[in-house]
Order: sequence, then structure tokens, then C-alpha cells
Amino acid sequence: MDVLRHPIFQNYFNVTMTYRRDSDVVNSYGRIQCSIGSAPSCLNFPRLNRTVVPETPAVPFQIDLTLKNRAVAWFVSNCETDSRRELLARNLSRFIPVDIYGKCGDGRHSCQNRAGCDRLLSRHYRFYLSFENSLCPDYVTEKCYRPMAHDTVPVVYGGSDYSFYLPAGSYINAMDFDSPESLANHLKKLMVDDELYLSYFRWRGQYTVDAMPIGGWCPLCSLLSDTNKKESKTYVDIAAWWNGQLTNKACV
Repeated sequence: MDVLRHPIFQNYFNVTMTYRRDSDVVNSYGRIQCSIGSAPSCLNFPRLNRTVVPETPAVPFQIDLTLKNRAVAWFVSNCETDSRRELLARNLSRFIPVDIYGKCGDGRHSCQNRAGCDRLLSRHYRFYLSFENSLCPDYVTEKCYRPMAHDTVPVVYGGSDYSFYLPAGSYINAMDFDSPESLANHLKKLMVDDELYLSYFRWRGQYTVDAMPIGGWCPLCSLLSDTNKKESKTYVDIAAWWNGQLTNKACV
């Protein structure tokens, strides 16, 4: 942010609270958490280190695929983005149907409200485009957690290492494919192979979706009320920290 470059903010901030993992307090747009009764090996997300995620046991997941025969949905209103996600979606739609809802679509697809869109997603679609508007480190928004909460596999596209946030085998990363066509071919395979598609829901055996976490606020309160804290810290140049000139790469 340009305003952070103002001289008044030099040596001004001593605590940061953002979505980034290098913040003093991490506040996320959503999270996957261990469900009640999970195995002791269950790890909370986001992970703060690169420990190995234990394989989720293959438990049956009950979902009716009879009507879930539409390929890809995308609810979007920001039509021109820094990440150029709209270009990726357009190229993907050349090889597999992508139904776009909202003002960025062509008007052929609509739902009355958020709840209605979620029901449509859960009942009819196998995939949702969880494409971020910027390619920023650690920038994982509700776009990922929304489809997971409604029985749909997210196709992610962003600047994050998603293994810190989502269980292995629960999502499809568009950056793992060398072209939109190869991504579409993988999605097509999952459209006709129900058993393989359902394998993307094995995480349900241990985890649940918390779409509106408040986890960052409790650590912030503890940090601010800790009268015994001896160390003092100040961000000399908060703009340099935020823009990635010091500890993290900048957004694209």
C-alpha cells in the first residue's frame, strides 16, 4: 500500500496481523480444522512448518452424484484482475464447460442469493474455480473454503503453497498442469470416474471446514495484554515488509 510509505509510519508499527504466515498474528479467511473424534495424528491447518501430513484414512463419503453432472462453476464479480485469472478461465472453457455466475458471466447462469448458489454448487457441480485475484504469498481466501464446505472440489490458482492450508488430495492446483487443456483433461477424467472423484473427499474423515474463523483475535488479545513480554520490536519500514522487499516476495 502506497500510504505505508509515508515517513510517519517508519518505526511506527510493532505488531502485524494479516493473512501472511510471517505476520506476528496470522488471521485467515477460513481454515480446515480437525473434527471431533479425529485421530491423534490429525494436524490443524494452516500448518506453520513443513512436517509431513499423515495420509487421511479412506473412509466412505456419502454424496449423491446422480445430479452432480455439471463440470465447473465460478461465482465472480471482479472481471479484470492482477492475476489474470479471467484469461485462465477463458482458456479452460475452450476444453470443458465453465458456467460463470455473476456480472462477469454472459447472463446464461444465475442464482438468487448466496444460499441458493451454494445449494446449486453442492447438488450439481463437481468443481469450482477458486482463482485468486492476486498471486500473493499466503493469500488463500474464502474462495477455497466455500466449495469444500459444499461438497465441491476446488481448482485453486494463487501464489500460495496450498499444502500449508488444505489437506493433501482435497484440491486441484491449476499450476500443476502445463496447459489449460491438460487441466481440463484431468477434470474430464474425474467427471466420469466417480470413485476417483470421491477420493478427493477423504479428508472429510478427519477435518471440517471453518468458513469464518476468529482464531487470530485471541492470539492478538494475548499478545497485547502480555505485561511480562520483555522483547520490543518495531517495523522500521512497514512498506518494505508488506511489499516483500525484506522477508517475503511481493504479489503479482
